[in-house]
This record gives sequence, C-alpha cells and structure tokens, in this order.
Amino acid sequence: MHALIFSTLFNLLTANANVSADDCGERVCLYPSDADKAAKWQADGRMSRGKRRKDAKKNRKRKTVDLSFVVHDHRASVFVDGRYWPSAGLEIKPGRHEVEVRDGETSLALGVLTVPRNLDSLSVEVHPERD
Repeated sequence: MHALIFSTLFNLLTANANVSADDCGERVCLYPSDADKAAKWQADGRMSRGKRRKDAKKNRKRKTVDLSFVVHDHRASVFVDGRYWPSAGLEIKPGRHEVEVRDGETSLALGVLTVPRNLDSLSVEVHPERD
C-alpha cells in the first residue's frame, strides 16, 4: 500500500518537474499565474518603435498583468520597452514587449516577451550563466 502511494507521489512530482522545465528557455524561465495561458519568449528578438506603438494601442484597454523579474547570480537592471523596470515589479498591458537585462555594459538577456491576455501575474527568471 505504501509503495503504491510513494510511486504515485513520485510520478506526480516528476510530472510537475517536467512541466516547469518546459517553461525554461536557454536563459529565461517564465512562470505565469495560470498554467493554461503560456507566455512566450523570443530570444535575441527586437521590436521597432512602430511595432511597439501599434501593439500598445491594440492592447491599451485590456486588463493589466503584474510583471516581476528575478535575475540569479548577478546585479542587473531590467529594461522593458526601453524603460527601467524595478525588480519588485509593476503592472503591464498584455502583448509583445522588448526586454533587455543588463549588468553595466554587458547584456545578459535580450528578447521579446509575449504576455497573454487574462493573466493575473507573470514572473520572469533570468539565469545568465546558462548556455
């Protein structure tokens, strides 16, 4: 009986570990509040000013999403759409946003983050030492 319970518990834990491993890219891990709505990260992606403006206009009446960043093993600054973003987090509209994580002059992560609609919060973890 106990063996069956432990094996079931082990299978559930390993299944959850596999699901969370799929959320991680090369250096960036995304953790949405709702597992059904997946945020996307496009590494080394850039957005022009016109694309950012068009996307912001399309989503300006949508509900905001709490966005926070955690940078592991570095003291870094985060910039979203070219503006400084505090690590404690702020609210952002859904859609595509250009994100850059910098440690001084060194760029640790650069890409386009797609925030889905109807999401309460999104946590982004950056692991600069991964390759």
